[in-house]
Amino acid sequence: MKRAIRILPSYYVGIILMIIITYVITGGEYSDIFHLGWLRYFLGLNTVLPSNNYDIWNNRYGYWTMSCFIWFYILAPLIFKFVKSFKSSIVFIGASFGIFAFWKVAVDFIFSRIEGIENLSVTSGGSPFATLYYFAFGIMIYFAVKEGKALIACGISLLFGIAGILIERNSWAWCAITCIIIAIFSLHKLDIKSQTVSRFVKWLSGQSFYIYLAHMMAFNLSLFIVDKFDSLTGSIKYVAWGGYCNFARLCDCRMYEFG
Repeated sequence: MKRAIRILPSYYVGIILMIIITYVITGGEYSDIFHLGWLRYFLGLNTVLPSNNYDIWNNRYGYWTMSCFIWFYILAPLIFKFVKSFKSSIVFIGASFGIFAFWKVAVDFIFSRIEGIENLSVTSGGSPFATLYYFAFGIMIYFAVKEGKALIACGISLLFGIAGILIERNSWAWCAITCIIIAIFSLHKLDIKSQTVSRFVKWLSGQSFYIYLAHMMAFNLSLFIVDKFDSLTGSIKYVAWGGYCNFARLCDCRMYEFG
């Protein structure tokens, strides 16, 4: 409930801004095959139900991740009734992959016969249930740190990351790197001597969630503005655009999860 109170108001403000910006930039109406419209985002259903327009109804401004977060918090009380130790967290990782496979097959079976659905495989693969294994690794690290088994968790994460690289699932590698970073910092606390730097890091951590919510909007708005000023030479225009994108992605390291 505390997490919901902290993140949902700013997320809902983000959705409202998203709707306004979408209509300002595109100036069009969009039909939804299930007639939910923007309500999908408010209820976290944008990655649970497929649609006839993936960019608008499933992943506008990268908000598929918020759907995953919302559903994980809903499922968390049930998960932690069964996952109460490092050992059971390993079992849950295996179960999460089973849930992923079941969800993909079920979604494809249920919706593949409906005409007009777009990017069905991508939507089902980015659903809260198909991405549950990322949260499972986070739970593993939590119990590993708590029980003094961080090094074992690092080894498991490393194997997972290597497997991801071998089968060309680079997101697995990023998941593994994140787990290893958390484990390292649990073993070796970062002592920031400067109070100014410490305060800045804490402030940036507190604001990073808003950066995360806004960065894809900023991309679209910036590209829209850039396209309106074609008088600029191509080199200046795209060097500036590339620099901005790289800076925004650097800010999008999701430090709020560590905070």
